[in-house]
Amino acid sequence: MSGRRARPGPAVERIADLLGRTAQGDAAAFAALYDVLVPDIWLAALAVCHDATTARKATEQVFVELWRAAPLLAAQPDCPVSRLLRLTHRVLRLHAEPPDSE
Repeated sequence: MSGRRARPGPAVERIADLLGRTAQGDAAAFAALYDVLVPDIWLAALAVCHDATTARKATEQVFVELWRAAPLLAAQPDCPVSRLLRLTHRVLRLHAEPPDSE
C-alpha cells in the first residue's frame, strides 16, 4: 500500500454535498438526500422495529433529526456516511422493540 488515503467514492461525495447544502437550508438538497438514504434507513428501521408502523415513525424521526442536525453534521471532519449512520443508530435505538421478557 502506498500510504495514501482512499478518496471517497461518488456516492459518498454526493451525500457530503447534499448534506452540506441541507445544512444551509436547501430543501431541494434535503429531498434529494432523502431519496438517496430512505431505502437503507427504512430497511434498518424495519429490522430494528419489527413492524412497519413503528419503522415508518422511526424513519420519519431520523429525517427530522437529520434536518435539525445538518449544520452540526456537515461541520464534522469525519465521513458524512459515518455521521448519518450514528444519527440513524441513535434514533432507531429509541424505537427498538424491547426483547421478549420470559
